[in-house]
Amino acid sequence: MKVIITSIFALFLIISIPGKSVNAQQRADLVSARKEVRQTKRVHRRVHRRTARRVHRRVSRRAHFRYRHLPAYNTTITRLPNGAVVVRNSRHKYHYHNGVYYTRKNGHWIVSRPAIGIRVRTLPEARMVIRLDGNEYFYYYGVFYTQSGQEFVSVPAPEGAVVDALPEGYEVLEIDGTEYYAVSGEYYAEVEDEEGNEMYEVVTVD
Repeated sequence: MKVIITSIFALFLIISIPGKSVNAQQRADLVSARKEVRQTKRVHRRVHRRTARRVHRRVSRRAHFRYRHLPAYNTTITRLPNGAVVVRNSRHKYHYHNGVYYTRKNGHWIVSRPAIGIRVRTLPEARMVIRLDGNEYFYYYGVFYTQSGQEFVSVPAPEGAVVDALPEGYEVLEIDGTEYYAVSGEYYAEVEDEEGNEMYEVVTVD
């Protein structure tokens, strides 16, 4: 991303300097760089929503702001944070620390979203509590949980749930002229709450 921004800045200087002209190839490179900075995938799918909240047709791309201190999904790191613990089910194994999951690959650690059914004993205090259709969910960093005894169990994102942030590493998809966030196979519309704050509502895309 830094390379792209630097390239755009350099081309802007060339355009601004008197006596310098920009050839066709430079113009093409500038347009290409701008498109890469704000890339949106257009797909032909159907979106199902359960609420009537106002939806933003163009998302702000600030959904990760509250989690800006955490590593982005799919980021590679060389060392686990101190205090990480092993959590697993019959098919998957993760190292877990303060609401973030890591998997081992090629000698490095990848920030990951856990499989459904992973159990942890603690969630960060910053977790959200969401009540929907008589059920209580807990949410933190892109993962929904229900409580089972003294543990929290990861579950699919419930359609209609509204959260205040998404983990960095999301994609933006355009469906029927409206942009949506895609995070590890789950989809969110950018909506407004009663006070006009940006929130993110789980939608179903098929």
